[in-house]
Formats: sequence, structure tokens, C-alpha cells
Amino acid sequence: MDNKKLIITVFIIVLLNMLFFLQFNRMQMKNIFRNANEMALSIEHKMRMSINAVEYLHVAAEQIFKNKENLKPNEALHVKYVNENGTYALDENKEVNLLGFGKKALSDKRLLQEMEAALQLTPFFQLVAEQNKNFAWIYYYSKNHFTVLYPYVCSADFQFTPVVEKKPFYHDATPQANPQKKLFLTPLYMDAIGKGLMVTVGKPLYYKNHFLGTLDVDITLNNFDNLLSRLDYFNNQSVIYNNKNQIVASHNLIQDFNRSKIYKIDDFLDFSIQNMNETLESLQYKDSQYIFVKRLPYVHLHFVYRVQAHTLWFKSFLYTFPIFLLMLLSLYLVFLYQKSKIIN
Repeated sequence: MDNKKLIITVFIIVLLNMLFFLQFNRMQMKNIFRNANEMALSIEHKMRMSINAVEYLHVAAEQIFKNKENLKPNEALHVKYVNENGTYALDENKEVNLLGFGKKALSDKRLLQEMEAALQLTPFFQLVAEQNKNFAWIYYYSKNHFTVLYPYVCSADFQFTPVVEKKPFYHDATPQANPQKKLFLTPLYMDAIGKGLMVTVGKPLYYKNHFLGTLDVDITLNNFDNLLSRLDYFNNQSVIYNNKNQIVASHNLIQDFNRSKIYKIDDFLDFSIQNMNETLESLQYKDSQYIFVKRLPYVHLHFVYRVQAHTLWFKSFLYTFPIFLLMLLSLYLVFLYQKSKIIN
């Protein structure tokens, strides 16, 4: 094999390797796009299930509370004061508990009827919990300062106070904050019972056009973090944030990540990336990154998935480099064979 043929052959090998590299890189981008899209759809599905659960509870509550004025207090009569401040609890039902405050509450017949109606939601709470293992709490919270809460929490471990009503799970249901009576998703807030940061999906309950309270489900943010890490087959950076620019969940984005802290997306994503058009058919390239963007307007969330371009290229190089070496080795063996023939 003369030098000219050798040079041409090496050039062809290099060219073929570049084609392999580009093809594998393109295949990787398609897989990343598919993976990111599946992650976004899983997040939306999780939130839609939460919304459907609240709608289901709301329909059940409307039917139960429609007859609350005819209910005879039974289980509600077992509610007792647990301290001199007017904090009371049921404590006897090990499936749910009724917790509240108000020094005159237990002498009010209408309030006792409302408590009885709320306690009849217990089997519906249980059914929702069985179908949605990611819910931290499921409850009815009344404007009359009591809640029926699932799963069970003893009053010795937690007692409701008026301060709790300032939390978004109740505030966002009130007529002042929600005059349209719409289903709502809260900003992030710290759980009063100690389960950390969470988001609530809720819907206000009305009876004869009078506000009664709210039906809510709480989801801890750990559920979203685990979802991102579990579904990310490529272990790149991903983040979910809400309309308040609060980071609901992230994966590989924040160093020294502290789940008890509320992070703002502005500190981790450029404004230009936040305002990118939604990804439709393939990853978008910007600032040496391949980026996937999906808006989830139905659940008021945004999802961004990104990979550094050099990381993707390096993986493609690692995959195609052995092929390049094998081709060079094959060329070298052919060269040796040709040389041995000449010598012989």
C-alpha cells in the first residue's frame, strides 16, 4: 500500500468516524428529548391526579354537607377540650382526627352538625390516600376553626391555633383571596405539623352560597425531587418552578441543596432561558447547552431540563472512539499483511 492510498484510507476512516460521532450525538439528543418530555408529562400527571382527587372530595363533601342541618351529632359529641385555651380534639377515631380551637365551639349545635358532616368524609379520605401514596395530608378545614385530618395525628403531638389559618392552604380558599371559588395551587410553605416544605391543591366549599371551608391535599416537595431523580436516565440538570418563580423541585441544579429552604429560579436560570419558547420537536441550543422547556399551564408549573453541550459531545466521543481505534487497527493489520506479502 503506497503512501497516497494510506492517506486516503486514513482520511476515509476519520470521515466515517465523524459520521458515527454525529449520528450517535443525534441519537443521544433524541433520547434526551424523549426522556425530558416523559419527565414533564409525569409531573403533569401527578398534579392532575391531585386535582382530580380534590374535585372528587369536593363533590362528596357537597353531597354530605347538603344535609348537614338534618344530621344528629354522634361522633362529634366525643370531641373534648384538651387545654384551657379552648383547643379541642376528638382523639378517639384512629383513622382521622378532628382538631380545632374555640372556647364556645362545643356548645354550638350547628357547629357540631358541621363536625359530624366533616367526619363522614373519612372513607373518602381513605380512598384518595390509597390511590395517591404521595399525599402528605388530606383534610377539610372549616372557617369555624377546626379540621378533620387524615392520616391521624394525636392532639398530644399537634394542636391547632389561629396562626395556622394564615397558611396558604386556608388563606387561598377564603372569599377575599378567592372570590371566584376556584380550585387553587398554593405557593410553597412550611408544613405546620413538621413534614417540611409542601404545596397544597385545594378547593373552597360553599353551602347555600356561604363559605364553609376548604378541601385540601398536601404534597411534600420531596415527592417531586424523587420523581426527577428517578426518571432522569441521563442524570442531567432539571428543575420545576411555579408561577411565583419558586423552585418546586430540582435535580443536579443546586449545590448544598437544603430542602427546608425556598429557592428562587432567578438565582439558577438565566432570564433568557426562562423565557425560551416551549420545546416542540428537538432540544434547543443556547449558551453551550441543549435545553428542553415545557410549560404546564393546567397545573401552573414550568419544567426545564438541560445538558451541557460539551458533556454530550464527550459521551459521543467516548462511544465512537473505540470504533475509530478498531478501524485504525484493521488498517494497520492490512498494512502488515501487504508488507509481509511483499517480503515473501
